Amino acid sequence: MSFKVLVIPEDHTHNGAILKPLVQAVLADAGKLAADVRVLDNPRVQGFEQAVAAIKGALVDRYRWMDLWLFMPDADKAKPAAMTALEAAVAAQGVTLMCCAAEPELEIFASVPYRAEIPGGWPQARRHARFKEVIFPPLLDRHGDARRPSGGRDLMIGAALANLALLYQLCPELKTLRDRIAAHLQGVAP
Repeated sequence: MSFKVLVIPEDHTHNGAILKPLVQAVLADAGKLAADVRVLDNPRVQGFEQAVAAIKGALVDRYRWMDLWLFMPDADKAKPAAMTALEAAVAAQGVTLMCCAAEPELEIFASVPYRAEIPGGWPQARRHARFKEVIFPPLLDRHGDARRPSGGRDLMIGAALANLALLYQLCPELKTLRDRIAAHLQGVAP
């Protein structure tokens, strides 16, 4: 029986190419090698507020049957208390949701292999309020591929996933998510 996972992005168009392979790798590392990972594309949400509204609303009836939901927003609006409350709200409706806010934004995960090229260094990049608009585009230009639908984000996350231990070290929120998933799979309360 396959383990079905719904990944809810803030923006399917740009984030889906990063999230699907990333979640597949994290799930495999947590013990689910053959999970069926689906990045939400119906409805196509745009932004944090729309994603949260969909999680609390239409998605429950439409995707309740999936084994696990993952919400992986940018950290600017995804405050820890709000994410805990969101998880509890959908748990009360019979859905297992785990939130993992990307610090500062989702593109940071695909940037790990290129951290030496980031002006100001990695610690500053992790705190940059406009990482997606300022720091990521030059990396995407150099390491992506404009001919691909995702602009090459899939290539960049593929390079990052080649060293999962480093990705966990530099983006500890992913290690926390991996550990929560492993505990859930083992039936241990996180």
